Amino acid sequence: MKNLFSLLILTLLTTNLFAQIPGNTKASIPDPASSGVLKGKIIDASSNQPMEYASIALYSAKDSALISGAVTAVDGTFSVKPLKYGQYYAVINFIGFQKQTIKNIQISPNKKLYDIGNIRLSSGGHSLQEVTVTAAQSQVQYKLDKKVVNVGQDINSRNGTAIEALQNIPSVNVDVDGNLTLRGSSSFTVLIDGRPSVLSGSDALKQIPATSIENIEVITNPSAKYDPSGVAGIINVILKKNVNLGLTGIVNASVGTRDKYRSDVSLNYNKGKFNYILSMNFSDMKRYSTFDSYRESTITNPAQILTSNGTRNPRFKSNTFRGGFDYKMTQKDVISFLAGIGNFNFHPTSNSLDSTYFSPASYQKIASNSSSMDGKMNFYNLNLNWQHKFDDKGHELSALLYFAKRDGDISNIQNETILNPSEVPENVTNQNTTSVESVPSNEYRVKIDYTLPLEGGKKFEAGIQSQIKTEDDNYTFNQLDQAGKLPVETLNSLAKYTEDIHAVYATFEGKLSKIQYQLGLRGEYNYRKIAQAEASKTTTIDRFDLFPTIHLSEDITPTIQTLASYTRRVQRPEDHDLNPFPMYMDPNNIRQGNPALKPEFVDSYELSVIKKMKSSFISFETYYRVNHDLITRVMTPKENSNIFINSMENMNESYSLGAELMASMDLTKWLKSTLTADVFNYKLKGTLISNAVDKNSTNYNLRLNMSAQVEKTTKFQINGFYRGPSVTAQGTSKEMFGLDMAVQKDLLNRRLSAVLQVQNVLGSMNRSFTATGTNFISESNHYMEKRTLTLTISYKINNYKPEKKKAEEPSLENQYIN
Repeated sequence: MKNLFSLLILTLLTTNLFAQIPGNTKASIPDPASSGVLKGKIIDASSNQPMEYASIALYSAKDSALISGAVTAVDGTFSVKPLKYGQYYAVINFIGFQKQTIKNIQISPNKKLYDIGNIRLSSGGHSLQEVTVTAAQSQVQYKLDKKVVNVGQDINSRNGTAIEALQNIPSVNVDVDGNLTLRGSSSFTVLIDGRPSVLSGSDALKQIPATSIENIEVITNPSAKYDPSGVAGIINVILKKNVNLGLTGIVNASVGTRDKYRSDVSLNYNKGKFNYILSMNFSDMKRYSTFDSYRESTITNPAQILTSNGTRNPRFKSNTFRGGFDYKMTQKDVISFLAGIGNFNFHPTSNSLDSTYFSPASYQKIASNSSSMDGKMNFYNLNLNWQHKFDDKGHELSALLYFAKRDGDISNIQNETILNPSEVPENVTNQNTTSVESVPSNEYRVKIDYTLPLEGGKKFEAGIQSQIKTEDDNYTFNQLDQAGKLPVETLNSLAKYTEDIHAVYATFEGKLSKIQYQLGLRGEYNYRKIAQAEASKTTTIDRFDLFPTIHLSEDITPTIQTLASYTRRVQRPEDHDLNPFPMYMDPNNIRQGNPALKPEFVDSYELSVIKKMKSSFISFETYYRVNHDLITRVMTPKENSNIFINSMENMNESYSLGAELMASMDLTKWLKSTLTADVFNYKLKGTLISNAVDKNSTNYNLRLNMSAQVEKTTKFQINGFYRGPSVTAQGTSKEMFGLDMAVQKDLLNRRLSAVLQVQNVLGSMNRSFTATGTNFISESNHYMEKRTLTLTISYKINNYKPEKKKAEEPSLENQYIN
């Protein structure tokens, strides 16, 4: 780690050195007017000890422009050079200490070296006041087109990922496997700092530690500026960034009972026009659960029944690295480069006892089954952003270049041992199978956005985007002999996917009387080709679609705001949902794609009212969604067997009419409560596998978050939730409820914090499903691990906390382009 840290500093300094040398031979001749030096020493006033990592920002006295800066060494000393002749002032800061401003710093030919001597910083003051203000911030804030989740307010999510940070807000549900749905749909788009994510959906959110997140934007009705993919909307994760000069950072580490480990490091090095970023995270999490199931197939007479019970223990490991820089080329131009690389390994194991018999009690087979899956994925992405600001405020032009590559495979080993009625292994042929699926892919994006402010507070935005994606799906299946060595049957499949999406959009916003409005229209051309090598068959999609959006807002009173919107969005089928080749999951299940699957479109309407009361608020939202050509998962029994085929089909339509209530209240000075409740009617109507479907259910979800500031540095929090039963296209899901608790202690002037958390306190996080269809009935129950205990330690290096900017102390922020 020491060598890595030294290499980082050397790289930063080298890059900064070359960036300051113009591309001509005269660069080697020093400018005598740029040879000034500012130096000094920073000391802790209470302990009289030197302060390492204190930050020094130097500003021009003429126009308060940020000139340069430094951080103190181990002995508290610093120097800022080279400096041009002129007058400056310096701002000295360290988190938890009073900020000091040193004025009248004059660099001249007669005084090239300016020594400010020993500066003593006292604890307390403005920085601690800012911490108090942040703590009072609402966990969820409402804006024109999104909800902003302030992750730092939820200490229960400290040891988790973006998934845990989102599970206690309206519109979001998380199941026992950590899979997230947004208003009942798993089809949503994930952005990171406004940029596309290499991974998608819940897989992307599971990669991001909650401790590295500043806030999360939940956009259920995005404007035409955004990609319309994902019928439920967009989740944009904003990562922590720091605006202070010098080296800053934060280190987090957590350990939990029964094999749960996580750590991450975020570093910033900000010097003048450059801001460098480096982050790393590691995760190794194992979950323990049990399950049981019952399946009855009436294809045969008498009916064939399969019962299973056993354990399922998934393990998830990941390593990710992000690095890049922001460079302020001029006062109007900022260029940003960011690269990410990582890998993850998903390794679920399962052991079960399966009994197959004919009704009522004639056993056909008893078997002990074990399975081991090993999913590996390597990925990296490159982002290059440029932003130009014109003279008029808000007049901007930006561009994005993006490339992502994924390469990995999923291998599955199944072993079946036949038992006699006494559950003792018999000397008969056992079934052993292996399968490997490899899915390498490349994605390219180019995006240009233009913003033009107009008279009267109006604004026009327009842009273009092109996205090209290629992917191969290689699948190999082997059925082995009894010894598990020689294949007795081998099947291979190769499917190649290519997809082009080209889009253009425009939005116009303004104000009519008291109503603020935004109108948008996006047009997208989509071409997709699926080529199946073994069948010499090609399937294509070639279409153009329009996506209109409307957003309205009115402040009825200074404390009451109303929002209304309409958007049209799309869910395009995933590649593996289109491949018709049957893929072996386990002895009783096969996955098979549907090349005839059509895109699913949704018309989404929302109306919200927010009442603000000092630091508290109450919000009420209603929404109505109509999904056309609904993509839904279906199960069908294979002919003359108890093996089920899992596939995807289009249904005619689904309807969701719902309301969400959120009340965030300061009950006392030390006790805060956030209650969220949503109720919606979900209706399915259409035809599925030649069968008429007409179902509806009224669904209820409740969440309660109580946080108590026991004393200045100690906070206690409890989260509880209840999720009511619901319907699916082929069955129902039962209710589920749970309770989590956490306590946080801050130490060392808030530079160090410890969070102790207990999850699933009641042991009630269980999931139950039933499904019925032509010739079958299926029931399953999944029981999650009970009462897991996790300890998370966080340490801030130097001033890792963005500060509220003052007019006389401007600072350079990271410029990220959406």
